[in-house]
Amino acid sequence: MASEPCPLTGAERAVCRLVHCGPRPQAMLKPLPLELQVYVDKTRTKQKHRMEASCLELALEGERLCKAGDFKGGTAFFEAAVKVGTEDLKTLSAIYSQLGNAYFYLKEYGKALEYHRHDLTLAR
Repeated sequence: MASEPCPLTGAERAVCRLVHCGPRPQAMLKPLPLELQVYVDKTRTKQKHRMEASCLELALEGERLCKAGDFKGGTAFFEAAVKVGTEDLKTLSAIYSQLGNAYFYLKEYGKALEYHRHDLTLAR
């Protein structure tokens, strides 16, 4: 009997949707940060409007993953959103805040504090 392939995680399904525009077998996927870096690199070459939309897409996916309890996947998407960039300071502030919260839940307090300080700096 052949073993069934491992199901994709929520973060892997999101990568397939955003980066590859459709499903892919798990064996073909690179580690999450590498997959997201491909998306970030593609987005940086596009127009400003698309850059803003991509940043928001990534951030919303990060928020969805965190709400589902996948804080590691959520942080990967939030960090990719920061790399894509945005000129909207409210959006950037929200991303930093969510990153701080996610790292807090992951018990990575140094990173949590770093992102909350970024958020505080923007708020000032």
